[in-house]
Amino acid sequence: MRPVLAMFLALIALLALSLPAFAQDGEIVRFYVGPDTAECEGVAPQQCLLISTEPDGEVGYFYDHIEGFEHQPGTAYVIDVLVEPVANPPADGSSLRYTLVKIVEETTGSLGPAAFAIIPDETFCRSITEDVDGCVAVLRSTASEGLLPQAFAEVLEPAD
Repeated sequence: MRPVLAMFLALIALLALSLPAFAQDGEIVRFYVGPDTAECEGVAPQQCLLISTEPDGEVGYFYDHIEGFEHQPGTAYVIDVLVEPVANPPADGSSLRYTLVKIVEETTGSLGPAAFAIIPDETFCRSITEDVDGCVAVLRSTASEGLLPQAFAEVLEPAD
């Protein structure tokens, strides 16, 4: 009888230890974080990360905080983030909690075409010119040739 009881208690202990893994009600999402932040306004004016969830996806403002992640200006990241619902969130707070799982990739310095996916092309263009389509076209064509810094220079100071 004792071996059965010991085995039963061991099984219960094993289940209790693995419960947090089953109780996790979130998902892990990959974020492509741009090298710079941008002024944005949520509850109040703030600096937002510029994030996409796809390598070539649309970039948008990220208003929340990612626990365990500290963005360094000039550094682009690919990170895995646990996104979980928040029980009873405050009225002016997020209904989701973001927690860094791991930094997959970190790129500092000059950006090449691989990092172009995380540059906020339309957002950037809207902030500097009325010709958004032309601006985006210049950025994309020169970035595809690996000349992203020159693309920004062309957009900021177009040739006559």
